[in-house]
Amino acid sequence: MTFVYVAGSEERDYAIYDEGPPRPIQVACVYAFLVFYLAWVLGIFVVLSQFGISLDGPLGVALMLVGFGSPLLIPWCVRERSKRWRPGLR
Repeated sequence: MTFVYVAGSEERDYAIYDEGPPRPIQVACVYAFLVFYLAWVLGIFVVLSQFGISLDGPLGVALMLVGFGSPLLIPWCVRERSKRWRPGLR
């Protein structure tokens, strides 16, 4: 498989060694994360409104961006942690 970049091309082997349906725990974790994220977003709105922070002001916008983005770091952190535990995992 060849990927063409602006600066050139890079060829790598992306072989699939095992193919099968996702395990039920994987599906459950994905849906649980989505539910958690939606609850987190609603919680941000509730907390900001409890403290009287206007959502159209600069502080409200900054808090919403940080609040909405922080849970999205969880999958990246888990992946980086697993790379240290299992060095062959990429």
